[in-house]
Amino acid sequence: MRLIIQRFLLAVTLVVAAVLLVPAPAQAGGNYMKVCFPVGTTPWGTTIWDCYYIEVPELSPGNPWPPECLSCPPMFDFWKDLIDPEIEQKFHDYLGKGFSTLAESHLAQDPKLAEQLRAEATELLFTAAAVIEQYPIELYAVGWYDEKTGKAYGGDPSPDPMLWAIGEELTAGTELMQAALGDPQPEPNIAAAMERFDQAYQAFEKLAAS
Repeated sequence: MRLIIQRFLLAVTLVVAAVLLVPAPAQAGGNYMKVCFPVGTTPWGTTIWDCYYIEVPELSPGNPWPPECLSCPPMFDFWKDLIDPEIEQKFHDYLGKGFSTLAESHLAQDPKLAEQLRAEATELLFTAAAVIEQYPIELYAVGWYDEKTGKAYGGDPSPDPMLWAIGEELTAGTELMQAALGDPQPEPNIAAAMERFDQAYQAFEKLAAS
Protein backbone atom coordinates (compact mmCIF):
# COMPACT_ATOMS: atom_id res chain seq x y z
CA MET A 1 0.00 0.00 0.00
CA ARG A 2 2.80 2.43 0.95
CA LEU A 3 4.55 1.60 -2.34
CA ILE A 4 1.46 2.60 -4.32
CA ILE A 5 1.28 5.93 -2.49
CA GLN A 6 5.00 6.54 -3.01
CA ARG A 7 4.65 5.83 -6.74
CA PHE A 8 1.79 8.28 -6.99
CA LEU A 9 3.56 11.01 -5.03
CA LEU A 10 6.65 10.63 -7.16
CA ALA A 11 4.56 10.95 -10.33
CA VAL A 12 2.98 14.22 -9.24
CA THR A 13 5.95 15.89 -7.56
CA LEU A 14 6.33 18.53 -10.28
CA VAL A 15 2.62 19.30 -10.27
CA VAL A 16 2.54 19.68 -6.50
CA ALA A 17 5.61 21.89 -6.56
CA ALA A 18 3.98 24.16 -9.12
CA VAL A 19 0.82 24.48 -7.08
CA LEU A 20 2.78 25.27 -3.93
CA LEU A 21 4.39 28.28 -5.61
CA VAL A 22 1.06 30.10 -5.27
CA PRO A 23 1.40 32.49 -2.30
CA ALA A 24 -0.50 31.49 0.83
CA PRO A 25 -2.81 33.97 2.57
CA ALA A 26 -1.01 36.38 4.87
CA GLN A 27 -2.97 35.11 7.85
CA ALA A 28 -4.24 31.54 7.55
CA GLY A 29 -5.48 28.95 9.99
CA GLY A 30 -5.89 29.19 13.73
CA ASN A 31 -9.61 28.36 13.60
CA TYR A 32 -11.08 24.89 13.97
CA MET A 33 -14.41 23.26 13.32
CA LYS A 34 -15.27 19.69 14.21
CA VAL A 35 -16.54 16.97 11.90
CA CYS A 36 -18.34 14.01 13.45
CA PHE A 37 -19.24 10.50 12.29
CA PRO A 38 -21.64 8.03 13.97
CA VAL A 39 -19.74 4.83 14.74
CA GLY A 40 -22.31 2.73 16.60
CA THR A 41 -24.79 2.71 19.44
CA THR A 42 -24.61 1.86 23.12
CA PRO A 43 -26.72 -1.01 24.55
CA TRP A 44 -29.27 1.58 25.63
CA GLY A 45 -29.59 3.11 22.17
CA THR A 46 -27.36 6.20 22.40
CA THR A 47 -25.34 6.97 19.27
CA ILE A 48 -21.56 6.85 19.63
CA TRP A 49 -19.68 9.56 17.71
CA ASP A 50 -16.10 10.09 16.56
CA CYS A 51 -15.18 13.73 16.01
CA TYR A 52 -12.14 15.38 14.42
CA TYR A 53 -10.91 18.98 14.35
CA ILE A 54 -10.58 20.52 10.89
CA GLU A 55 -8.58 23.73 10.55
CA VAL A 56 -10.15 26.52 8.52
CA PRO A 57 -8.89 29.99 7.56
CA GLU A 58 -12.05 31.70 8.80
CA LEU A 59 -14.81 30.80 11.23
CA SER A 60 -17.86 33.04 11.05
CA PRO A 61 -18.91 34.63 14.38
CA GLY A 62 -22.48 33.70 13.50
CA ASN A 63 -21.60 30.04 12.85
CA PRO A 64 -23.65 27.92 10.45
CA TRP A 65 -25.38 25.57 12.87
CA PRO A 66 -29.19 25.42 13.22
CA PRO A 67 -31.17 27.37 15.86
CA GLU A 68 -31.90 24.13 17.75
CA CYS A 69 -28.23 23.90 18.63
CA LEU A 70 -25.93 26.89 18.94
CA SER A 71 -22.71 24.89 18.88
CA CYS A 72 -23.20 21.78 16.78
CA PRO A 73 -20.46 20.31 14.56
CA PRO A 74 -21.52 18.88 11.19
CA MET A 75 -21.97 15.13 10.97
CA PHE A 76 -21.81 12.72 8.04
CA ASP A 77 -23.15 9.16 7.90
CA PHE A 78 -22.02 6.96 5.01
CA TRP A 79 -23.68 3.73 6.04
CA LYS A 80 -27.36 3.04 5.52
CA ASP A 81 -26.69 -0.65 6.06
CA LEU A 82 -24.82 -2.00 9.07
CA ILE A 83 -21.18 -2.93 8.61
CA ASP A 84 -18.61 -4.40 10.98
CA PRO A 85 -18.37 -1.76 13.79
CA GLU A 86 -14.61 -2.21 14.10
CA ILE A 87 -14.13 -1.62 10.36
CA GLU A 88 -16.48 1.38 10.45
CA GLN A 89 -14.55 2.97 13.32
CA LYS A 90 -11.19 2.39 11.62
CA PHE A 91 -12.52 3.91 8.40
CA HIS A 92 -13.77 7.03 10.15
CA ASP A 93 -10.50 7.33 12.05
CA TYR A 94 -8.42 7.33 8.87
CA LEU A 95 -10.92 9.53 7.02
CA GLY A 96 -11.10 12.06 9.85
CA LYS A 97 -7.34 12.22 10.31
CA GLY A 98 -6.77 12.32 6.56
CA PHE A 99 -9.24 15.17 6.04
CA SER A 100 -7.76 17.06 8.99
CA THR A 101 -4.23 16.64 7.63
CA LEU A 102 -5.38 17.74 4.18
CA ALA A 103 -6.79 20.90 5.76
CA GLU A 104 -3.41 21.59 7.36
CA SER A 105 -1.71 21.16 3.99
CA HIS A 106 -4.03 23.73 2.43
CA LEU A 107 -3.18 26.27 5.14
CA ALA A 108 0.54 25.58 5.57
CA GLN A 109 2.62 28.56 4.43
CA ASP A 110 5.84 26.56 4.11
CA PRO A 111 5.75 24.82 0.70
CA LYS A 112 7.80 21.86 1.91
CA LEU A 113 5.55 21.38 4.92
CA ALA A 114 2.46 21.64 2.72
CA GLU A 115 3.83 18.97 0.40
CA GLN A 116 4.67 16.70 3.33
CA LEU A 117 1.22 17.13 4.87
CA ARG A 118 -0.50 16.44 1.55
CA ALA A 119 1.52 13.22 1.19
CA GLU A 120 0.45 12.17 4.69
CA ALA A 121 -3.18 13.02 3.94
CA THR A 122 -3.05 11.00 0.71
CA GLU A 123 -1.78 7.94 2.53
CA LEU A 124 -4.36 8.26 5.33
CA LEU A 125 -7.25 8.65 2.87
CA PHE A 126 -5.98 5.76 0.76
CA THR A 127 -5.81 3.61 3.89
CA ALA A 128 -9.37 4.61 4.80
CA ALA A 129 -10.52 3.22 1.45
CA ALA A 130 -8.50 0.05 1.98
CA VAL A 131 -10.17 -0.53 5.35
CA ILE A 132 -13.63 -0.65 3.73
CA GLU A 133 -12.51 -2.29 0.49
CA GLN A 134 -15.36 -4.82 0.48
CA TYR A 135 -18.04 -2.28 1.42
CA PRO A 136 -19.56 0.13 -1.14
CA ILE A 137 -19.69 3.61 0.38
CA GLU A 138 -22.78 5.78 -0.10
CA LEU A 139 -23.73 9.04 1.59
CA TYR A 140 -26.72 8.24 3.76
CA ALA A 141 -27.32 11.26 6.00
CA VAL A 142 -25.89 14.63 7.01
CA GLY A 143 -26.82 16.97 9.82
CA TRP A 144 -25.62 18.69 12.97
CA TYR A 145 -24.53 16.80 16.08
CA ASP A 146 -25.36 18.17 19.53
CA GLU A 147 -22.49 17.00 21.73
CA LYS A 148 -24.38 17.82 24.93
CA THR A 149 -27.52 15.83 24.20
CA GLY A 150 -26.22 13.33 21.63
CA LYS A 151 -28.99 14.30 19.21
CA ALA A 152 -28.59 15.04 15.51
CA TYR A 153 -30.45 17.84 13.73
CA GLY A 154 -31.06 18.86 10.15
CA GLY A 155 -31.33 15.50 8.42
CA ASP A 156 -35.06 15.53 7.70
CA PRO A 157 -37.00 16.33 5.67
CA SER A 158 -34.38 18.12 3.54
CA PRO A 159 -30.68 17.85 4.35
CA ASP A 160 -28.54 20.97 4.47
CA PRO A 161 -27.32 21.45 0.87
CA MET A 162 -23.85 22.63 1.95
CA LEU A 163 -23.38 19.61 4.19
CA TRP A 164 -24.67 17.28 1.49
CA ALA A 165 -22.22 18.74 -1.04
CA ILE A 166 -19.30 18.13 1.33
CA GLY A 167 -20.49 14.60 2.03
CA GLU A 168 -20.81 13.83 -1.67
CA GLU A 169 -17.23 14.95 -2.31
CA LEU A 170 -15.93 12.83 0.59
CA THR A 171 -17.88 9.88 -0.78
CA ALA A 172 -16.62 10.36 -4.33
CA GLY A 173 -13.04 10.71 -3.15
CA THR A 174 -13.28 7.49 -1.17
CA GLU A 175 -14.84 5.65 -4.12
CA LEU A 176 -11.95 6.70 -6.34
CA MET A 177 -9.45 5.55 -3.72
CA GLN A 178 -11.27 2.20 -3.59
CA ALA A 179 -10.99 1.96 -7.38
CA ALA A 180 -7.23 2.53 -7.08
CA LEU A 181 -6.79 -0.39 -4.67
CA GLY A 182 -6.83 -3.12 -7.29
CA ASP A 183 -5.61 -1.08 -10.23
CA PRO A 184 -2.09 -1.86 -11.54
CA GLN A 185 -1.86 1.84 -12.42
CA PRO A 186 -3.58 3.52 -9.45
CA GLU A 187 -2.10 7.00 -9.89
CA PRO A 188 -4.94 8.53 -12.00
CA ASN A 189 -7.61 7.39 -9.54
CA ILE A 190 -5.58 8.62 -6.56
CA ALA A 191 -5.06 12.00 -8.23
CA ALA A 192 -8.77 12.25 -9.04
CA ALA A 193 -9.64 11.22 -5.47
CA MET A 194 -7.48 13.96 -4.00
CA GLU A 195 -9.18 16.49 -6.26
CA ARG A 196 -12.54 15.48 -4.78
CA PHE A 197 -11.17 15.68 -1.23
CA ASP A 198 -9.80 19.14 -2.09
CA GLN A 199 -13.27 20.15 -3.25
CA ALA A 200 -14.74 18.79 -0.01
CA TYR A 201 -12.35 20.95 1.98
CA GLN A 202 -13.05 24.04 -0.12
CA ALA A 203 -16.78 23.53 0.52
CA PHE A 204 -16.02 23.05 4.22
CA GLU A 205 -14.15 26.37 4.24
CA LYS A 206 -17.23 28.10 2.81
CA LEU A 207 -19.44 26.40 5.39
CA ALA A 208 -17.25 27.58 8.26
CA ALA A 209 -17.18 31.13 6.93
CA SER A 210 -20.92 31.32 6.23
